[in-house]
Amino acid sequence: MPAGGGRGPMPEGAEAPAPGTACRICLSGPGGEGVCSPCPCRGSLRWVHLSCLRTEFLARQQWTQLTCSICKNEFSGEPALLLAALALQSAEAAWGSESVGTLVCADHLGRLLSNAGELAEAEPHLRRALAGLELALGPEDPEVLIAASNMGMLLKCQGRVEEAEPLARRAWRGSCAVRGEEHPETLVFGMNLAAALRELGKAEEAEPLLRQALAGLGKERGDQHPDALAAAASDGQQPAPPAASPIPVVAAWYPCRALVGYFGYWFMGLKFLFLEL
Repeated sequence: MPAGGGRGPMPEGAEAPAPGTACRICLSGPGGEGVCSPCPCRGSLRWVHLSCLRTEFLARQQWTQLTCSICKNEFSGEPALLLAALALQSAEAAWGSESVGTLVCADHLGRLLSNAGELAEAEPHLRRALAGLELALGPEDPEVLIAASNMGMLLKCQGRVEEAEPLARRAWRGSCAVRGEEHPETLVFGMNLAAALRELGKAEEAEPLLRQALAGLGKERGDQHPDALAAAASDGQQPAPPAASPIPVVAAWYPCRALVGYFGYWFMGLKFLFLEL
């Protein structure tokens, strides 16, 4: 299992905090490494050395949980990628390469790489996760549906929309059957399917899926949540907020790893989807 590392160069996305800022874990100043803000925590809890975050993550040994121990939201940016790679390496050492937990870690890493635009690097992780989880759990298990949707979104981003659409549809239909049409996970899968349908020129089928997601996710998260406001603005209902939430907050309202990194993109992008429908 990897050991905690020492100080290194300031990671991408690290900021220059105000004088007197301290790492929330070791309570020392930024030093040469600098500090980063990897989650929605604010105030004195906002800043952390990446090396301290890594050490804390190793100590927790919860390899499938890429979430902050304080705010419970998923990490984002470079810290999330680094921890996801560490989690996969550690899970393989602890649980073996074919365990469900390890395959979930592979899906995490592939999804985050895809979010970061590293599509070629993401694909083998997502394919591994989908094939392995389906073999271990069966085709209709919620974990398998998440992996199928993530793989479909990667293919869409690669321009392979005809390959993406069956995976997106499978995830949505399966989630409708297992969780119900109004479950937040199902609504996200519906948005992903709608995006693929739109690119295939099937706007009439895409629009009701988008509208259902706007209504359902707004209800689940509250009308005044930044993402819900952005979604409403996308549908022309009210002005957009001054700024979207810095990190899509999913773990706070339902326990799901599906497409955490896609929420912000979809809510901000629905405006353009509706304009073109």
